[in-house]
Amino acid sequence: MLPLLFIGLPFVELWLLFQIGDLIGGWPTLGLVILSGLLGATLAKREGMRLYEEIQQSLARSELPELELVSGLLLLVGGVCLVTPGVITDLFGVAMLVAPLRRAFAGVLRRRFSSRMTAQIHVGAFPSADYAGDPAGGEVIDVEARPSEAEPSSGPKSTDLVKTPSNQSAR
Repeated sequence: MLPLLFIGLPFVELWLLFQIGDLIGGWPTLGLVILSGLLGATLAKREGMRLYEEIQQSLARSELPELELVSGLLLLVGGVCLVTPGVITDLFGVAMLVAPLRRAFAGVLRRRFSSRMTAQIHVGAFPSADYAGDPAGGEVIDVEARPSEAEPSSGPKSTDLVKTPSNQSAR
């Protein structure tokens, strides 16, 4: 889907720009493209500074600014879309500058990807059933604790841990 977006979107954008050029003329269309780029860069910078302050406030309250960081990424993407010539990219860029729309989109992305990341963490965090040994490649000695006959106040002795015969034959 993503390659199709990068290949198809520029053609659709060019077609739309030519259609707008036919309606209002070439120079006014070029003026709109330049104006949307300048306005988009200015608005993205202003909104970015406001978002930066929100992140700082969240950190000051000892909260993880999770939603603000996703919102910041979307703001960056929206700013890039506004600087990119085109009608569709400009509409998406403007939508990402509007805080409620950006937060709603960030929430959708968060819900969509959080379940995938959780599943990957659970699958990747536990060794497989055929795992045998130390990940560093060293020798693993399996021991079993037995109560010693020594007085409790004397502390552990080297005879407290004994290799079990069942574990030695497993190698």
